[in-house]
Amino acid sequence: MLEVEYEILRKEGENHQRIFNTDPKLRKINGNAVYIKAPNARGKSTFLNIIALALYGDRLEDSDCRISKSLRSDIQYMASRQNQDYTFNLVLTSKDGKIKLISSKEDPVSKDITIKEIIDDKETYIPLQTFKEKYFLVYDIPEDPLNHITEILSEVKNEQNRYHYKISNFRNYLGEVKSEIAHSRNDQEIERLKFILSEYTDKETKINDATEELQEEIGILELYLSLREFEKYIQNSLYLMQAIDIENKNKSKNRTNVKRFNTQYENKKEKIVSNINKIKKSVYNLSCTLEQLFINRGLDEVKLHTDKIKAIKWEECIKTYTVNSKICSEFLFFKKKINNYLGEKNIRESGKKGSFYQELINVFKQYRSIEISIPGFDKSIDEFIQLLEKEYDNNKTFKYIYDDLHTCLEIISETESEIENLQQDLESLRMLSDKRDRSLLKNDDEKIDNNIAGINQELQPIIEKIDYYKNLAKKNNMVIDENSDPGEIINKREQILAQYPKYSNVFMQGEESFIIEIQNRGKKLEEHKRKQNEILNIKVQTQDKLKTLESKEPHKYHSHATKIDRLSKLIDTLDKNFAKYDEIINKISKGDKLNSEIEKQYNEAISHYFANKIPEFPYIDEFLKPTKIDFLNKSILLEDGREIDMKDISTGQSMSMYIQAILNRPEDDKRRMIVIFDEGATMDSNSLKPIQNILAKQIKQNKILMAVFAKAVDNDLTIEELC
Repeated sequence: MLEVEYEILRKEGENHQRIFNTDPKLRKINGNAVYIKAPNARGKSTFLNIIALALYGDRLEDSDCRISKSLRSDIQYMASRQNQDYTFNLVLTSKDGKIKLISSKEDPVSKDITIKEIIDDKETYIPLQTFKEKYFLVYDIPEDPLNHITEILSEVKNEQNRYHYKISNFRNYLGEVKSEIAHSRNDQEIERLKFILSEYTDKETKINDATEELQEEIGILELYLSLREFEKYIQNSLYLMQAIDIENKNKSKNRTNVKRFNTQYENKKEKIVSNINKIKKSVYNLSCTLEQLFINRGLDEVKLHTDKIKAIKWEECIKTYTVNSKICSEFLFFKKKINNYLGEKNIRESGKKGSFYQELINVFKQYRSIEISIPGFDKSIDEFIQLLEKEYDNNKTFKYIYDDLHTCLEIISETESEIENLQQDLESLRMLSDKRDRSLLKNDDEKIDNNIAGINQELQPIIEKIDYYKNLAKKNNMVIDENSDPGEIINKREQILAQYPKYSNVFMQGEESFIIEIQNRGKKLEEHKRKQNEILNIKVQTQDKLKTLESKEPHKYHSHATKIDRLSKLIDTLDKNFAKYDEIINKISKGDKLNSEIEKQYNEAISHYFANKIPEFPYIDEFLKPTKIDFLNKSILLEDGREIDMKDISTGQSMSMYIQAILNRPEDDKRRMIVIFDEGATMDSNSLKPIQNILAKQIKQNKILMAVFAKAVDNDLTIEELC
């Protein structure tokens, strides 16, 4: 049943207005599917517009209804028209009387509409969103009757969009559930985090042990180096300070006794003393270097000979005018030892290789800024330098030994030359002593001052080294200074050497390479500390995650997490497929060629689907049951194998097929329909028959609440029940 009361107050110019009311015959219409036939200007269209407007027709989206463009424009104009006000009351009652839908607008000025639903005497207000979920409004007019049959495609497209919308919502819902599960208590994740925590605790223990061991190793090496080099630099500083003291004495001597003692003899003697100090320094440094080079190669034998040359009293040669002959035999011994060492294949080859690679590296570094590659070697200069440095590193240990051994040979050679010169000076001194030429020489304070300045300049870096190694020893819990007993320092160094033989290869290296070894271990220590911090951060983060997870309750769907993941993947695939289906149906609508197999399969599927939506249709003088309606090829296949060209379908028959497609909603679409078709004059009784069958069935099931068909006639207004 349909009950409609409306009043429209329309202004028609200043001081002119007109009131329109529901036609008395239309105020109450019995039946739930009716055919209204009325002449033009009888209020039929206004009546239909009011019904649509009362059911949110001006606000519904295309996906929520089926309203033609022209009719939507009419009802939106009615709702917003400035020169008229209106009120209405609409009541729709189902055939069994169990459902009532009431819409009212009591304030003529306000646009507010109130809709309520009464089911089994229970009243509920129906706002717009609820109406969209529970009802489906159809308000259509055959604007282009010949093309209505192809508009069935858009009906299917709307249904696809509805399913796609549901799938997208379900996809979002699954995403939320998965996120909730991921952030809820997860016993498997808890066990995994505990395992990770256990692993990183083990890693932490290992890295801590390795760090402690490396720190101890660095401390041992630093202490040994500080003791050895402190002793060396203290001795060198003493030689230089003695030289300064001699220069100062000479200066004082020259000033006070210039006339008596400024002789060739004294000058020659002073020169000899200076040369002797230089020789003593060279011999001492040679002894230290040899002792560290031969730590693992008969150190006791070498030390016996180094002790001999250290024990030589060089100052006695001034009295005897002859250099101690022992020094020559000791030098022969050292040269033999050194040459034997250099003759070893690993030392000789590694030394030469290291020198070769070092020279190449130095040459190529000069051309780093030039972007060139080595011919026949497809690498840049930087890459080639890196390869050379790697090879250099492989040979550097023996390279250092090789270089130090050659340095010792050079010191011996230079010292032998200085001893030869010293012997000549001693002979000259003997001659001067005999002649006692006491001719006074010109006093030269400026020269002495320059000598002292030169010695001080040489002394300054040595003092800095002494301070550095004092601090390095202090860092490793040993206090040494200029007043320390040299014997205690030597004993401590020998104690370290005996206690840690595994570091002997490092102990025997020169100062520079020794420092590099410590620096390399320092870099490794920094890397250990970085890993310690990294492990600590991971442990803290894991503990925080574990604490958070353990404090949570498990999600109600946690046991179904795997199934939900599988379902989510399936829904993702469906979501993508529906996007493709939308493209395919657009191609079918345009008549474009389908190329892919999935496009052809889709067309085949919806062709059968259309046949289900339109179970029968009138054609000429018979009713046909299609098995396939192919919109791409514009053909209809029948059960008996006949094929009908869509262009042969009449206007009314195509209208019948179109309305059937709209009325036959999918089974899962539970929305109740309110159907309004205006200007249905194109359909005869045969075309209406399939529609009447559908209406009768769906009205009985309360799937259609009301169906109104209307057309213009010349006679008076009549209302005819369709079923």
